[in-house]
Amino acid sequence: MRIATYNVNDIRKRLAPLRAWLDVTAPDIVCLQELKCAEAAFPRREIEQMGYHALVHGQKSWNGVAILSRGAAPIEIRRRLPNAAPDPQARCLEAAVQGVVVASLYMPNGNPRPGPKFDHKLAWFRNFNHHARDCSPRATPSSWPGTTTSCPPTPTSTPPGPSRTTRCCIPQSAPATGRCSRPAGPTPSRGRPPNGRSTPSGATCAIAGRATPACASTTCC
Repeated sequence: MRIATYNVNDIRKRLAPLRAWLDVTAPDIVCLQELKCAEAAFPRREIEQMGYHALVHGQKSWNGVAILSRGAAPIEIRRRLPNAAPDPQARCLEAAVQGVVVASLYMPNGNPRPGPKFDHKLAWFRNFNHHARDCSPRATPSSWPGTTTSCPPTPTSTPPGPSRTTRCCIPQSAPATGRCSRPAGPTPSRGRPPNGRSTPSGATCAIAGRATPACASTTCC
């Protein structure tokens, strides 16, 4: 099974590159982030014409996540992380799809820092890591693709100079990203949608097939 994640950055404006990318990569399950539209405005018919069912957690103008699947339709599990406070921002959608638990995640960017938005980001990461630990012993394979908005804590991911203290690369958020972005399955492969504009992260594909959670993430700052 091929599972892909794609920060689409306004799905209504990116249908053509999304279609081209799906034609080339043909994933079984697709997790989309930054839909930037309410559920009622989601182009469901166009997605169905591409051969996919769609489960959508939308938000007007901002955020928004979706799970697309070929064959069986996704069965919704939750729209926010367990134990998290109610959040008007559409950043999490978890579903059962063809025997795999899949979540499309668009993590908060925490800008500006310091402040309540950055505190919200750290709390979001903590809740995610708690959820990941709770899911690890389960027999059902899990995959949580998404946009992390933080750099993993590696020497090559932390740029020099002033950007070292940006919301993406500061020490408080980088370790949390490292804990939740280590893939438990095969190494994800990264690709870009042909002839299309998207976030610098492009898209990532991974193969699901383990009981432990596998995360394939893109980073968008």
